[in-house]
Amino acid sequence: MLNTEQICKDAIEVVERYLASDLVAADMHDELREAQDAVDDAWDMSNSRKSHRICRAAWHACLAAKNDERSLAKVSVNEFWDRV
Repeated sequence: MLNTEQICKDAIEVVERYLASDLVAADMHDELREAQDAVDDAWDMSNSRKSHRICRAAWHACLAAKNDERSLAKVSVNEFWDRV
């Protein structure tokens, strides 16, 4: 069974590692892409409003991180934790 919330938490942890580092997004591109892909798959299979909201926040956090938009990534991470 798919645990949407855990998949999203794992993706958020990747984004938080990016935010805590001095690395540019390119240095973590593969990790961030994999996290976003996992969230995208979980989002497609989720069936509740809460799951959709947390997947959306996690997906946007990954996207912002991949684009080196730290402030937007942080906003999405905070939104994720507010929704969990």
